[in-house]
Amino acid sequence: SAELHTLMEVAATLLALLVGAMALVRFYSRKTNLFLFVGTGFLGTGFLDGYHGGVTSTWFRGFLPSELDSLIPWSWIASRLFLSVFLWISWLAWKREARLGAAGRIRESSIYAVATALTLGSFCLFAFVPLPRAYYNEFIFPRPMEFVPAVFFLGALIGYLRKGEWRRDQFEHWLVLSLIVGFLGQAMFMSLSGQMF
Repeated sequence: SAELHTLMEVAATLLALLVGAMALVRFYSRKTNLFLFVGTGFLGTGFLDGYHGGVTSTWFRGFLPSELDSLIPWSWIASRLFLSVFLWISWLAWKREARLGAAGRIRESSIYAVATALTLGSFCLFAFVPLPRAYYNEFIFPRPMEFVPAVFFLGALIGYLRKGEWRRDQFEHWLVLSLIVGFLGQAMFMSLSGQMF
């Protein structure tokens, strides 16, 4: 089961990095905030997934302040939280760009700096801070922290549905579908997970 988890982390890391790179190529061909945030969000997600795969391996056991029972679920949620926040902010950035035009575009250097700081902050958090337990089996939802990314996925979903471009734009159509899957996965599946693997 642990070997399957490692293999899935490698696949998730590569997929997120590929999607992020493709979105940024699209951003640099026709600059819009949407592709900047989606690309940066997926790149950060890829790095956080890769970090999760490395730091939760047996090689680091004993070097970190948290036991694997806490470290695995907490470091695993980091990438989903990062992505959900960036997708939600991408909708807010679209609203800003729609209201202000070209002046509403956010400089990519600012986004990259924030994403880098958040990613490195996450790395440091897991490397230096003892983490609390991750499972609360006495609750109906054993992993209540999974609702945090679910709220951001839901916020982005509502925003993009209200925007209405998903009816005409293929990218936004698939973005809305992925936000539905992300929200339901977090709220209905991950929150009910009562044990590792």
